[in-house]
Amino acid sequence: MTPTLPKGPWDLRSGPCVAGAFLLALLAAGCGPSPEELDRRYPPGKEAAALAADKQAALAAELEKTFGTPAAPKLDLADAKVPGVDLTRLAHGRDRFRHHCSHCHGWFGRGDGPTAEWVNPRPRNLWRGKFKFKSTELAAKPTREDLLRIVNLGAHGTAMPSFALYPAGELEAIVDYVIHLAVRGEVELLAADDIRKEGKDPATAVKDSLEIVGPRWERAPGKVVTPAAARPPLDAASIARGKALFQGEKGGCVKCHGKEGRGDADPEQVKVWDKQQEEGLLWESPSRPADLTVGMYRGGQRPVDLFRRITEGILPMPGFGSSLSESERWDLVNFVKSLPYEEERKP
Repeated sequence: MTPTLPKGPWDLRSGPCVAGAFLLALLAAGCGPSPEELDRRYPPGKEAAALAADKQAALAAELEKTFGTPAAPKLDLADAKVPGVDLTRLAHGRDRFRHHCSHCHGWFGRGDGPTAEWVNPRPRNLWRGKFKFKSTELAAKPTREDLLRIVNLGAHGTAMPSFALYPAGELEAIVDYVIHLAVRGEVELLAADDIRKEGKDPATAVKDSLEIVGPRWERAPGKVVTPAAARPPLDAASIARGKALFQGEKGGCVKCHGKEGRGDADPEQVKVWDKQQEEGLLWESPSRPADLTVGMYRGGQRPVDLFRRITEGILPMPGFGSSLSESERWDLVNFVKSLPYEEERKP
């Protein structure tokens, strides 16, 4: 008989809130900053930490004017122009984020929580302001609905679970706080870059960065990729056309996904992606093509989710919105959706 170890706060079976409480206990015991110290100010990101001490302090002071502190988060909408954020529930969103999300995404949302090293793909670093699974164009920010969808449904094939059983207001507050972290993080990154490369003073750098980042979020609802026509029937003719595109030169999907769609990319191409990932050009984890025969799509299971991925791409995968007609993209969707059942279609 296999012995069963007793559950403790270090055991993830105990749940994220217990693991988080254990982490806080360690911090309070002197193994790191106390919770009060963590709430006093946001630690600088890598780019800001590379600045001279006086510049770093001045930048932190300017950021605090717009974004507050961890203990009292805020978002000055007059400058940032971020729609849909309810300022009255930012603190509640922070508390719910710490309770549900910090064990993976980290206390400040940087993808460095205590379980981050143990999951693949790694949790998103929200401070970069980049989101992988969304309904909008490749370079656009996600809509609020995109973020709510991920929180509600999770991301299939990853460690990101569904939180659909929690009250809607709680999830809305978490999304408010995620947007707060993403805007603050990206503004800090751009401002630090301007201070270092262009010699701007911190106040000007923050103001200029807000004028870039804020409108990007404001424009997101107008950047949703919406098909002009409905999806054609999932029939043998459409699947055959999609397969020809997938395996032919025009689509060229086999170069990465392989002839059968199993994600068996050319090893030399994989080396290129790994180098790009090491240089910070891609995502937190090494990029690999999906095995489409599994029927597990991280960006969403709906046909329209696949249509958007094919249209806009998802780094390092290119988009085909300009090289394939809409009907061709729908044929590809139908072929991809059929791959998990290919054996059943054989006579």
